[in-house]
Amino acid sequence: IPTSPLGCVGSSFTIRVHVNPKLPTISINNQLNINEGTIANFTVTLSNTYIYPITFTVNTQDGTAVAPGDYIAISGASFSIPAGSTTVNIPVTINNDNIFENLETYQVVLSNVKITITNIPITTTDLIGDGSIVNTTSAPVVSIVSTTQASEPNTNGLFTLNLTNPISIPTTVTYTVTGTATNGVDYQTIPVTVVIPSNSTSVTIPVIVIDDDMVEGIESVIITLVSTNNAVAVTSVPADKTATVTIADVDTASIAINDMSVNEGAGTATFTVSLVGNVQGGFTVNYATSNNTAVAPGDYTATNGTLTFAGTNGETKTFAVAIIDDNLIEPTETYGVTLSGLSTGLIGITDPNGIGTIIDNDGGSQYGISINDMSVNEGDGTATFTVSLAGNVQGGFTVNYATSNNTA
Repeated sequence: IPTSPLGCVGSSFTIRVHVNPKLPTISINNQLNINEGTIANFTVTLSNTYIYPITFTVNTQDGTAVAPGDYIAISGASFSIPAGSTTVNIPVTINNDNIFENLETYQVVLSNVKITITNIPITTTDLIGDGSIVNTTSAPVVSIVSTTQASEPNTNGLFTLNLTNPISIPTTVTYTVTGTATNGVDYQTIPVTVVIPSNSTSVTIPVIVIDDDMVEGIESVIITLVSTNNAVAVTSVPADKTATVTIADVDTASIAINDMSVNEGAGTATFTVSLVGNVQGGFTVNYATSNNTAVAPGDYTATNGTLTFAGTNGETKTFAVAIIDDNLIEPTETYGVTLSGLSTGLIGITDPNGIGTIIDNDGGSQYGISINDMSVNEGDGTATFTVSLAGNVQGGFTVNYATSNNTA
């Protein structure tokens, strides 16, 4: 080695050698089970300090957690670890989304790691940080209400199922369908399950009316919640577990009784009660006779009873009143028959009163009154005439008489 710049014996100089520190490796930790509504701080760590800053790019990546609903995404953000330091935090904002959900995952991914000044890439050991989010939203409660009532012929009803807050997966709700209306007859068939879509808080169940011509009154459709297919709780409050939609009826029906006229010798008078319209379940109605100018038991036999209808349009029911055949000459007489005591309030009686007429059969030329002829001697003092009745006359009668001149 020369000892002088000129290479002369006895000259000397100093050589300085700069040794670079060991290049660090870089890694990122995991942030697991972080509650909603907080910050997940991921830590990026160097294996040792370095004399220059280390820079890198950060991106988040969805897993079952999805930005921006579950967390705030990071896209292409630049971070650096200052010279002489070994760590830097990457904060990820976790949203409180009010959705009931299972543990959800996402990732923080590092890329483009290099030394700032020299632009030299460095060794990496773990470029992906796993994150998971713990649900803090209470399990939702499902309830049901009747939103719209129904009516024939074409006003449909509606039930609405509600969740107090959304859930991250579809929720199948099972229920029973009961009531006085018949499923598939009075309304189109309602299935016994319905699915509330994920992240939704409600679903509707329509009651589609089937219009018929049957008088049936107001009928009910009742839905009672039974269970769900996940962690959703079914409330124990009866008012929220059961709801009712009513179906109003617009059909009408009525009954009427006829009048009946018979000869006294007919023996019976048969009355007919007729139904117009269909009546669900049928009904009964009472009947009874009453005196007018005809009086029971002399002219007819008092009668009462109950008629039972199946409820079919055009249906008729009959009953007989016995007529008494006497030998009294009498005028045409009448009696009444009245309907009452309908077993249903759904129909009316357009004509509740029937009139029975009895035509007398005891008259004729062989019946009547007559006066005799009378011949007396002038010395007898009086002539007595006799007026005679052939036949019976109801109630009796009067007749006037008077003399008139002839040859006497």
